[in-house]
Amino acid sequence: MEPIKHRITHYWSHRAEAFQTQRIREFEDEKHERWLKEYHRYIPQDRPLRVLDLGTGTGFFALVFAAEGHEATGIDLTPDMIDRARQTAEILGLQADFAVMDAEEPDFAPESFDVLVTRNLRAAGKPRAQAGAGIHEG
Repeated sequence: MEPIKHRITHYWSHRAEAFQTQRIREFEDEKHERWLKEYHRYIPQDRPLRVLDLGTGTGFFALVFAAEGHEATGIDLTPDMIDRARQTAEILGLQADFAVMDAEEPDFAPESFDVLVTRNLRAAGKPRAQAGAGIHEG
């Protein structure tokens, strides 16, 4: 792992529990509805979608979409965050898939997802134009 990515995982590993608490609170308050309203402006509502949440952290967006009946997957570089995402899904009674994975080099077949979402994800090791190059438009 690149040194900067090691620092990122170290940073977020120490904050996973508090971050999970904050996101569960956010999931249960008006922010959840505000995010949904914003997404409904751009994302089709006529069918279930395959959604990938890049840099999912504790799974907030993946779980927002799972609650709406979409097939949600969340990936994050930090194993502790993925553990917390799985716990959060269980706490909220929702189904989503979570995996430890580098968002700069996701390991999915082309056109695996209909929608990509992220919150505060920054390219750590590559120029911005190259980050997410493994994501294919469908």
